[in-house]
Amino acid sequence: NCQLGEEGAAALFEALAQRAGASRLRLLALNLNVLGRRGASALAAATKAGVLDALEELYLNNCQLGEEGAAALFEALAEHAGASRLRKVILSGNVLGGRGA
Repeated sequence: NCQLGEEGAAALFEALAQRAGASRLRLLALNLNVLGRRGASALAAATKAGVLDALEELYLNNCQLGEEGAAALFEALAEHAGASRLRKVILSGNVLGGRGA
């Protein structure tokens, strides 16, 4: 927990999205940070931009993604072929609802 918060997460992922293909992150662990819908949507946009193409493991435990945020993230992962390296996604402690599950 680095107390990133929803706005901080959005700023981080929006900045990364501007540098498409520049990231070589293999593991991203943001457990216990309140990303919320806005942070999750920004993560989805970064995924679509190809920033996370090298990502193999994604840990978002207890990040308050919410139903809309989780749905945006899952749609981005499903649509973007570069996300195919992702082997592990951990979302425990998030209320995903019917749309996000």
